[in-house]
Amino acid sequence: MLFLPYTIDTVTEKRPFTNWIIIALCVVMFAFECVSPPSDWMMFVLDGWSLSGLVGHMFLHGGIFHLAGNMIFLWVFGNTVCGNSGNVIYGALYLFYGIMAASAHVIVTGTPAVGASGAINGVVGMAVAMYPLNRVGVFYWIFIRFGTFRMPLWILAFIWFLFDVRGALTNAEDVAYWAHIGGFLAGLCAGMIAIEKNWIVLSAYDNESLLDILLRRPRTR
Repeated sequence: MLFLPYTIDTVTEKRPFTNWIIIALCVVMFAFECVSPPSDWMMFVLDGWSLSGLVGHMFLHGGIFHLAGNMIFLWVFGNTVCGNSGNVIYGALYLFYGIMAASAHVIVTGTPAVGASGAINGVVGMAVAMYPLNRVGVFYWIFIRFGTFRMPLWILAFIWFLFDVRGALTNAEDVAYWAHIGGFLAGLCAGMIAIEKNWIVLSAYDNESLLDILLRRPRTR
């Protein structure tokens, strides 16, 4: 069973150079992991409060499928958010989300971890703050059936969030669920603050932001 997002219905106003650079860094670091002994990159593994781990872990991955899955999500959500928030703001927030996700993991779990998924969940949370009602295209593959469907972004993100909460409470798999939760909540809050402060301005083609909906205010286009 496989579900993968492939597009968000919105218009991007800038080229998402920062997101492309982050994706390239993840790929390069994974190649480095594959050809180098662990002693060369273990300093970047999240293990406690070292700065190298807090930042470096989000560019490491535990396998090709781990990398591929994260990069698909980062391509879909990151390109959209970066294209409408600006490259400088996006880069700073991506690092912030990764550090917040790592902090949640260290505080609650404390086990060594690698992967961009905590930071990516922050980007997803920010996308929910910006485009809760915009539709996401999703590819599915269930046994011998496959196809696509579309649904509002907030519903899809809420389902993912519930899975992360369930995983965090049951410890069902060797997944950094608390990092996912911490990153998502950081992205959701930072996204709403950025919209309220007009650091991010949505396009005239987008629906209401999450803050518009919560405050029941009409959106100024």
